[in-house]
Amino acid sequence: MLHTVQTGESAVRSLTLYGLPDGGSETEVLDSHGQPILLMPEDAARGGHLPRKAVLVFLRDRYGRICVHASRSGKAGDAVYGMTFMCGVRANESFEEACMRGTAEHFGMTPGQTVLVTHMPFEDSDGSILNTAIYRAGPVWALPLSAEGEGSFLFMDEYELKGMLESFPGMFAPVLAWGIRAGWLFA
Repeated sequence: MLHTVQTGESAVRSLTLYGLPDGGSETEVLDSHGQPILLMPEDAARGGHLPRKAVLVFLRDRYGRICVHASRSGKAGDAVYGMTFMCGVRANESFEEACMRGTAEHFGMTPGQTVLVTHMPFEDSDGSILNTAIYRAGPVWALPLSAEGEGSFLFMDEYELKGMLESFPGMFAPVLAWGIRAGWLFA
């Protein structure tokens, strides 16, 4: 479903003020009802902590295992396991198109199938509230390569994740813990 982005004098001034950097992309800034009200460069919207659309993606391999991202977090530098990746939805792009594009951009691969799990509000690490779609995507045939300093990726099956969550609940991002407990991650 396409939404018409409302424009006005203030919207035009904002676009002129920010401009679109070379190679940049636009995103839709959302109102309190989740409807687009303004087009803005993605970096400016992110930097301004403005509400926008995003996708959270959990990649699966051909055996049904989930690819989790392990990153260092907290004062002690402990590993925290989370979704495979998150990316913004560009202007005039559907959530599913963003899922496919993000997988190709982040990992150089295209999943064979995407399954929409749910739509929900999500607060990102910068405190922005995002209108988010969560996807399971796959199968993928290899682990994504991570850039230096970004943490690492590993495939884990349902029993490994449930056991680790039971023993070490603090090691899981809330959305991953919810997916394991609710069962939709492996459905």
